[in-house]
Parts: sequence; C-alpha cells; structure tokens
Amino acid sequence: MAHWFLNRPQEHTNEGERKVANYLKKLPDNWTVVWGFFYDDQHGVHREGDFLILAPFAGVLVLEVKGGVPRHFGPTGIWEGPKNDNPINQVDAEWGSVIRRLKGTDAKYLFVAKALGLPGVSAEPDAERVHGIERAMTITENEFSDLALLAKAFMRLFIRAARGGEVSPVSTAAKNAFINEYASGI
Repeated sequence: MAHWFLNRPQEHTNEGERKVANYLKKLPDNWTVVWGFFYDDQHGVHREGDFLILAPFAGVLVLEVKGGVPRHFGPTGIWEGPKNDNPINQVDAEWGSVIRRLKGTDAKYLFVAKALGLPGVSAEPDAERVHGIERAMTITENEFSDLALLAKAFMRLFIRAARGGEVSPVSTAAKNAFINEYASGI
C-alpha cells in the first residue's frame, strides 16, 4: 500500500473522494499520497485540493476529484454543480500552486501533472472527450478500478506533457522536499 498522509478530516470528504482513496490504496509501497492540501487560487482565496500523488517513476500528480457526472453547458459556459465551479479552472489553480510552492525546494525539478478524477464516469481510454473534458486529463472509474488501466492512465498523464516525451525517476531529495512541503507535521 502507498504511504499516506491524511490532511482532511473524514467529515470534509465526499463519497467520490472516499471511493478514489480506496482505489489509491492499491498503489505500490513506494508511492506517496497526500489526501487534502491547501493552496491559494488565482484570486488569492485559500482553498483545499483533494489529492497529491507522488509517483516514483515520474513526479507529482495533482488530482481533483469530481463526484457524479460533470456537465458543462456550452451555450452559457456554466458547469453543473453546487457552486458552478469550472473543474478545469480548479485543477489548473491547484496545479499552478503546487509548481510555485515546490519552486524554492529540492523538489523544484519534479514534473507536476494534473488530472480530474471522475469516479462516477467510465470512458474508453482513446476517447477524445469525457462530458466536455479533454480525455487526456481525466482518470475515470474504469481506470481507477483496474490497476493495469490506472498505471496506463498515470503514464499517459506524465508523458503527455513531459519534456521530450520522457519521464525521470524522483530523487530521494525531491521526495523528501515534497513530503516536507505537503506532509510536514501530519
């Protein structure tokens, strides 16, 4: 089982996050999962993100989980949900915050990928879009529930934006710096 740091009280989680957490428990021992992290969005508002996953073969994945089926209404640009939050903007803000926070540490060269976790949706791996979201930046139910498909999804997310199409293993110094930034005292 992956090494876990829990920074989110159970009463502040939703069913989708709990479902994803149960799937992530199947990751190997050398992986690190931080459940709950704080960041400032583009407007300076202090917010909480869902998961940071340190994949030893490549870097950090910022994973924002959306329960149910995300729906975007093209004519209005509004996303369905309690706050009509655009999940793409949300994961982008989390991703940018992680990059900025790691910049002054030994983890500054860690590759940081981003994805929306959609535990209520299944989709073919080669589909172009999932409910209005680019497929390449999602992990869906069928991938979470199958460790082989989940491994392929992680590889897709890291290689998608990796420099030169290759990923680099995470150094011990970078791993320790990441843990120091996001799990110190937990």
